[in-house]
Amino acid sequence: SGAQMSDLTKTFMQPTGGVYTKGYAKGNNQRSTNVEIIDNGMTAKQTTNSDHIGYTEYGTRFMQAEPAIKPAFDRTKVNFKNDLNNLVK
Repeated sequence: SGAQMSDLTKTFMQPTGGVYTKGYAKGNNQRSTNVEIIDNGMTAKQTTNSDHIGYTEYGTRFMQAEPAIKPAFDRTKVNFKNDLNNLVK
């Protein structure tokens, strides 16, 4: 699920086909997004080491928000819960 979230985040960050449609996306957020699997595969940690990820994720008074991490998390969360429910059936 961690890899799926990272892939979805990067997809949403693409200037074409993603949510970054305003023209100020240059790919830095996408290139600086990584996933790390820790705790013997039980934990996935996604990081975006970009100075301006907060601006694109939440917006400012001068630009609209173009969130990519939250929509990817919301979609992955549903898939993860469905996978867990299928395991306990």
